[in-house]
Amino acid sequence: MSLETAGARKRLGARGEAAVAVYLQKHGFTICCLNYSCRLGEVDVIAQGPEVRAFVEVKTRACEQVPLSALVNYPKQRKIIKAALQYNLVNPPLRECSYRFDVALVVWEGSSPVVTYIPNAFAPSGEEYL
Repeated sequence: MSLETAGARKRLGARGEAAVAVYLQKHGFTICCLNYSCRLGEVDVIAQGPEVRAFVEVKTRACEQVPLSALVNYPKQRKIIKAALQYNLVNPPLRECSYRFDVALVVWEGSSPVVTYIPNAFAPSGEEYL
């Protein structure tokens, strides 16, 4: 992949993450962090709702649809979960709340994003705690 292509993909991904942040805010969430990264992994969007903290993996495409089952493979899920657990250790919620792992697919139709949002897309298996 050329540097130009990589730069375009990165910009498209950032636009998708911003679109998901707006989507979440419209649904009552406060954005805690974009692109949280630690040595264990990364999370695209972390958002706090009234009773739940959402760790969101964002997949952005310019036009084509991707099968939902192919969005986030198991190794990627484990990295997201480990990073989320680290985030919760460093940034505990202000009040008692649960957390979940969501996936957002963003497809651009012209200049408008279409967000398909999947709450509870995956869950920890227990291996992440080892």
